[in-house]
Amino acid sequence: MPTLTIQLHRERAYPVHVGQGLLAQVASLSARAGLSPRRVLLVADSNVPAKHARALAASFTAKGVHVATLTLVASEPHKSLDTLARIWHAASDLRLDRDDCILALTGGCLGDVVGLAASTYRRGIAGVQCPTTLLACVDASVGGKTAINLLPSAGAPLIKNLIGTFHQPALVVSDVACLASLPKALLSDGLAECVKHACLTSNARSPSLWLRTQRLIPLVLRRDAKALATLIASNVAIKASIASPDPRELAPDAAGGRALLNFGHTFGHVLEGLPLRKGQPPLSHGCAVALGMVAASHAGLAMGLCTPRVVEDVMDMLALAGLPTQFEADLAKHFDLAPLLSPPSAGLDYSLALPAALSQRMLATDKKVRGGKLRIIVPTGPKPGTCRVVSNPPEHALHAAWQSVLP
Repeated sequence: MPTLTIQLHRERAYPVHVGQGLLAQVASLSARAGLSPRRVLLVADSNVPAKHARALAASFTAKGVHVATLTLVASEPHKSLDTLARIWHAASDLRLDRDDCILALTGGCLGDVVGLAASTYRRGIAGVQCPTTLLACVDASVGGKTAINLLPSAGAPLIKNLIGTFHQPALVVSDVACLASLPKALLSDGLAECVKHACLTSNARSPSLWLRTQRLIPLVLRRDAKALATLIASNVAIKASIASPDPRELAPDAAGGRALLNFGHTFGHVLEGLPLRKGQPPLSHGCAVALGMVAASHAGLAMGLCTPRVVEDVMDMLALAGLPTQFEADLAKHFDLAPLLSPPSAGLDYSLALPAALSQRMLATDKKVRGGKLRIIVPTGPKPGTCRVVSNPPEHALHAAWQSVLP
């Protein structure tokens, strides 16, 4: 069973356990991490099979710890203040104190809300993350970012993760058994973050990382438990190596720091936040990040910072993972673009107006904006593996980025 320790700069360390059948050991692993709760609140995703929640709860009740379970819906519209308040009320009703903890048995969407609840209830109590999706295992459950979305007035775009804190978990337990029943699309979603990590570090720190990720992707899509554990452990190590020295994302642009982990997210979050037309399915986080990485790669190419090979290799790896490299549907049919293109005009040239409007949306909502300047992460060099932060990117590069993914 791989066990990694996240060592934070000037902050405490916490363990991350990866393996098979670990939910039945969470109470013991919590004790090893220094936790001694009398009561725990278990927040479970309604999509997670009930047997997993029972196994996790039983690990604590067997040790005389009282467990209350709160089952919630995980979705971007539910990543809200209302959901956060439900967790606060459940914690208060249970009379959790600062020696107790809140457990998250869920993917990254609801896991972010649980983390925010733990960071704010009684000014902060311990949170334990037990991720149930590949995306949460390799990314959202580690690093300490917590958040809810800002849900604006009707028709306006949702603003992703605008409200949040930095609050490191006390413990992360990734049981690959939770991934056995995941739909293939959700495995692909998680692989988007793995491709992102390979784009950041495969040259500088591990020349074989790109090839190893490429080799593991088909095995992961077949739910091979060993491949899943290997991929999760290596990606947690990569994220820790980038985030731990800069836990609050304060490094200067030249150093990159934790901001590099937003590769693909600056563009992707804009697409995720657009209001849907009635009956249209939401764009998943992994698909949005995949499109965002394609866009960011084209921005880097337009600025002369990377080669066409980088763009091609990134797109090939995303396709191997079952992820999109272009938005196939007509955006005007999928999303309500009126709030972006207001007032709309019958003769409006979408090919010019939409990229500009999407870029303005990034500038208005992205959390990395400093001094009124947009900051994007783009690949550099002759092959995938290194990225940099670019402040105030030129308009032609943003236009090329959006044009590359729009139909």
